[in-house]
Amino acid sequence: MAVAAEDFFVHIDKFMDYRKVVYETSGQTLKSNRTDLKLFREFIENQSYPTIDGPAVMDFQYYLKKDRGNTGGSINRKIFTLRSYSHFLILQDVKDAHDLPFYDVLKVRQGYRNRPNALTIDQVKRLFEGIDRNTCLGIRNYAVYALMYQTGLRVGEVHTLDIPSIDFENQTLEVIGKGNKRRILHLTDEMVQILIEWLAVRNRFYKSNETDALFVSKKGNRLAIRTMEDNIKKIVRNSGIYARFNIMDTLCKLTVYQNVDFKNSAEYDNTLFVPFNDNTNGLYTYGGGRYMDIEIPITDSMQLDFNEAYNPYCAYSSRWSCPLVPFENDLNVSIFAGEKQYK
Repeated sequence: MAVAAEDFFVHIDKFMDYRKVVYETSGQTLKSNRTDLKLFREFIENQSYPTIDGPAVMDFQYYLKKDRGNTGGSINRKIFTLRSYSHFLILQDVKDAHDLPFYDVLKVRQGYRNRPNALTIDQVKRLFEGIDRNTCLGIRNYAVYALMYQTGLRVGEVHTLDIPSIDFENQTLEVIGKGNKRRILHLTDEMVQILIEWLAVRNRFYKSNETDALFVSKKGNRLAIRTMEDNIKKIVRNSGIYARFNIMDTLCKLTVYQNVDFKNSAEYDNTLFVPFNDNTNGLYTYGGGRYMDIEIPITDSMQLDFNEAYNPYCAYSSRWSCPLVPFENDLNVSIFAGEKQYK
């Protein structure tokens, strides 16, 4: 026996309310749960499964892995949501809920596709230097990411912070984390000053006086998680962090730069600078490395065309002084495209 598909999904709103009221589950977690259930419902309806049984759940796992490219951790989270929901259906005495197969699904042991790469101290410094603190938005963004960097807060935790969360006298911050658990964090003198600077201009944001949210948007709403994620991508692109790519199965990484003076230039304001060394230096190409100029991408990816790699002016005359290629931009591959050694 198995639960009919039409009976399975009718209790979602009750499930959400139960989680919110009884377990005080955070809004972000509830949003993720609802998204997981919606995805499963769309899959069941698109495949026309009449019941929720083992084959349907296994096919859902195949769909997540093969069609959506989800990692093991992402698949496990979705199954955990369905498992919690099935437990709720049992408590609701839904017919045949005891036969739901979610507890029989084994945890996917696969690791995450991409391990996080920590920024170097210099990269972190460049990132914060790339935030314009002469504007109210810049002051806000600097405070947001400084708080994350200094305290290790998740973006979702920053999203929920209110002004009363800060105790300036004791230099502490009350945070509501996963599972609605509260914890107290210490704030450094530097962080306190950064927050004071932000609060001094916060009232310039539209309708900011109508909310206790610590960080607000230009429209006076609580600063959204998506906005914080989008803003940091823009800051990273403008601060010269790095681009990752593969050449002949070799993972490569290049730091990308933008000339500060060029930001205000109509001709070069959309240009990024990529210096690099590779294994051809001194043999087939100039020993001091080569450069590329690329346009700032409008998406999260960029195109590196090594056919456009050119020699610095100092390759042709000792009268020129050219930027040295940083050690972090040494590629352990041979790039034969682009300009060759000048003779």
